[in-house]
Amino acid sequence: MSKADSLDELPKSELQPSYMTTTLKNIAETVVQLPPKDRVFLAERLLASLEDADIEQTWVEEAKRRRDEVRSGKVKPVPAEDVYRRIEKLLKK
Repeated sequence: MSKADSLDELPKSELQPSYMTTTLKNIAETVVQLPPKDRVFLAERLLASLEDADIEQTWVEEAKRRRDEVRSGKVKPVPAEDVYRRIEKLLKK
């Protein structure tokens, strides 16, 4: 059994927060016993669920920043045809 296979074997600083409910602790105990591949899958799903809102907000901010740069004249838009031509040229190298 590896260190990650039981919550009891984790250092106290990595153990459940004081507000962890019995249900959450039971889920955590069950999850650490899953095969590594399943734990990776679950971890990715959990992280994605946390990141969705942050990522969406980040893209909204980025889109507004780019819009403002174009409107102010700081950045000149490049037609899609030119971009595709450049990509094709780079890929042929």
